[in-house]
Amino acid sequence: MSLPPNEYKEERNYNPLRFLEGSSGSESESDNCSSDNEFSDVASELSESEVEMHWRFIPSTRKSKRTGKIRYVCATTGCKSTAYTDVTGDVDESPLDAEEVHEILDVDSVQVHDHSPPDVSDGWNRVLAHRIKEVIREHPFQSASAVYDEAIKIVPKDLLFQVGGLTRFSPLIYRQRAQHMPPNPKSTAEIDFPDDLEDVSGESFLLINEMVANERIVVLATNSAMHQFVEAKTWIVDGTFNAAGGIFHQLLVFHKPGSPVNTPLIFAFLEGRSAATYEKLMFMLHSKCLKICKKKPQVETVISDFEGGFIKTFAKRVGQVHHHLCLFHYSQSIMRRVDKLQLTRYHRNNSYGFRTLCDMMRGLPFVPLDHLKPAWEVVVDHFETTKENYRHTEREAATKLLEYFDSTYVSGDPAISKPPLYPPPQWNASEVAAGKSSKHRTSNIAESFNRKINRRLGSHNQSFFYTAFILLELHNQAQIDLQRAKL
Repeated sequence: MSLPPNEYKEERNYNPLRFLEGSSGSESESDNCSSDNEFSDVASELSESEVEMHWRFIPSTRKSKRTGKIRYVCATTGCKSTAYTDVTGDVDESPLDAEEVHEILDVDSVQVHDHSPPDVSDGWNRVLAHRIKEVIREHPFQSASAVYDEAIKIVPKDLLFQVGGLTRFSPLIYRQRAQHMPPNPKSTAEIDFPDDLEDVSGESFLLINEMVANERIVVLATNSAMHQFVEAKTWIVDGTFNAAGGIFHQLLVFHKPGSPVNTPLIFAFLEGRSAATYEKLMFMLHSKCLKICKKKPQVETVISDFEGGFIKTFAKRVGQVHHHLCLFHYSQSIMRRVDKLQLTRYHRNNSYGFRTLCDMMRGLPFVPLDHLKPAWEVVVDHFETTKENYRHTEREAATKLLEYFDSTYVSGDPAISKPPLYPPPQWNASEVAAGKSSKHRTSNIAESFNRKINRRLGSHNQSFFYTAFILLELHNQAQIDLQRAKL
């Protein structure tokens, strides 16, 4: 077989499998080729599909000085597959620029790859992926579900079962959307939201982005969410530090429980957790309620963790509401103090009845308020009867635990008429347990939602705008669930 390399250098429109078909690559010579031709065995080893796989190879005009083989590369842009041909005869006598070079395909050198048309499912998935990229270029700030819903319209309805769902294309959407996001701000002063940051219903998702007394406050919510916020009788509030976008201190989320589903309404990025920061936030939210909804919040019960600054703010800005503290955080605060006083081993082994003592303290929220003082005296008496069994160090530590609990949750400091930091009405749940008050004892709804945010983010080092888009998607899903529940 003759391969004129100079022809390949000048013209690319040829059949690279000519060396499989006959000496000259012509149709007539291929038909007349005898069965004992030295190239017929090589060709017979290749199936029809393998021939289709190889036909895209073109010569790279590179010849190995050591072996004399000529290297071919795949003609498909981006494909790095190669194949080699053995040059017959004396290499020195048949240089690459000679008029004729006799070659035999080295089948083992062909790297397995396939550029034949994909099957139907892969084909439509590729079409859908391309359409998703186009949608994101046109609307870079849409949610992942909105992008997918728009892109899937290109697939015929009778072939929808052949393409992947949103779960399959979510990584692609996030990657492509990240390329069109604004630059990640290095500080709160550089935050500049795009104008088209909207939820699935077309409402603006940016409620507040202001600098107040050298402190940036960003609140993400829609006007519809604000109406729900005003009408809600119960708010469950909790913050998370891992989802603060890297430049804020915390993300505070307001939830409306039940009626008919639990709904996150407001996402507030704060630079601190002081009473002054919370007061600024509540003042701005109160002003937005009056501006958008024309009335004050109708909330009656607020459930949160033991955040002293947040509790004080509600008394000033929201008015007379019952601020109920989460029972989970109540029990957690006791265990943290136990750990701080190095009494964990006593609690684990119930040495001298110490775990029983802690259980009695954890059960106090379920005692009616008018019986709380006598119940606390029972707890103290239990310790007095068992403290002689303690070693001196552990006895002092247990005494400090009771003093801490009494001053923080029960009596405060009567000597200076100082009330407890968390008065019993705030953490007592006897009416809740009896069904006379709010159905919620804990802020588990908010805690669970915060875990969902952190799972979606994957890392607390995510960019601020990426975090904002995740919150937008969670907001959209919550509003869709709410509408479905009302049907």
